[in-house]
Amino acid sequence: MKTEMAMLPNGNYEQIISPIQHACIFENWCCVEYRWKKGKLLLKIEDGDPYEDGYSSEVNVKYCPFCGYKPE
Repeated sequence: MKTEMAMLPNGNYEQIISPIQHACIFENWCCVEYRWKKGKLLLKIEDGDPYEDGYSSEVNVKYCPFCGYKPE
């Protein structure tokens, strides 16, 4: 299991254990669906430290562009 910072339904950001339903990684890109957010597939990119000179972004997608996985 992986520990992640996540926004909970109450609006607080907390470090939680979030089992992963789906995850594909390609270079700086990651496509992931967490079990606690079933049906929401996120495509994320991170380069460097987003708090310094890097950046981080995520967008909801309908299917994984790497393997074609679609959430139920």
